[in-house]
Amino acid sequence: MRQDEDVQTSSDSSVRTSPAPRPVRAPATSARPVSVSRDWVRRAVVAAQRIPPVDGADAGLRDSGFATDAADVLRDIGLIQLDPLMRVSTAQRLTCLTRLPRTHRADDVDGSLWPQGRVAAFESFTKVACVFPIEDWPLLRLRRERQAAGHRREMPVAMVEQIRQVVSEAGRGVQIGAIESQVGDGERTTGWNWTQVKVVAELMVRTGELVITARDGTTRLFDLPQRALPAQVREAAELPDDELRAALARRAAANLAVMTRADFAHHYHLTAEDAAAGIALAGLVPLEVEEVEGWDARHEAYCLPELLDGELPDPTAQGVLPGPAAHAAHTAVE
Repeated sequence: MRQDEDVQTSSDSSVRTSPAPRPVRAPATSARPVSVSRDWVRRAVVAAQRIPPVDGADAGLRDSGFATDAADVLRDIGLIQLDPLMRVSTAQRLTCLTRLPRTHRADDVDGSLWPQGRVAAFESFTKVACVFPIEDWPLLRLRRERQAAGHRREMPVAMVEQIRQVVSEAGRGVQIGAIESQVGDGERTTGWNWTQVKVVAELMVRTGELVITARDGTTRLFDLPQRALPAQVREAAELPDDELRAALARRAAANLAVMTRADFAHHYHLTAEDAAAGIALAGLVPLEVEEVEGWDARHEAYCLPELLDGELPDPTAQGVLPGPAAHAAHTAVE
């Protein structure tokens, strides 16, 4: 099974889980759209990439508001895809090094995202495997509940309990190989040939019954949320559903600068209904944008209100853009 594929359900017995979030209807909004130019959109999108000037002095980045370590980068941009395939380096290293002082090295990135003795990030899934800032764990609670409701038949209760017991007795995070050696028939995962134990453990990460907040080198460590997550993070996940929907929409708007409902839904792999409700609840400002190639005029764009109040930086003063950002900036001005 690949990381970027949803696991199909079977007829196995179900696991104890919270009910799926109820379908929502977006509240009506009466805010009038604000007209903005393609140049403004371009500036906003580029600024949201948080890439420092090419000729900027490394010592002055902290004072200028740019990130000084990989955990800062992750908080700035919200999520980073974890791609196991690499030619030059890993996706998280390249993404972070683009936005960090030139003195940073690849090992600095991993050490900041998965530090010893504290928690900075957690790994989970949108449509693909990603790493998120630990502060955002509460915001994905509704998605975890939806995953639990959709995949419970693929998670035999007995195996879930065995996996949980192995992880609990380990005293700290445990590698998947150690779990497989104690649960099931001892078969080990090789490449994309996942054992049933591996499938269930990964589903438990998707549903929040297990977390991955640390690594041993490059090896992911499975742990219990009540042990690995700070108490305030766990408690914040109990906020009312609509507060979480609104907070997630504001988070996405801060990451993307300007977004449509489809952009928001794609960013966190949400249903169209949840995306629309989150935008309406978040108090985002609807925008009328000059025609931009690739944008459907029927889909209104949105941004945070405060983005309209400040002066956006000149994009030509920022560093070389990564591929997706370069495409966004290019299509916004042509």
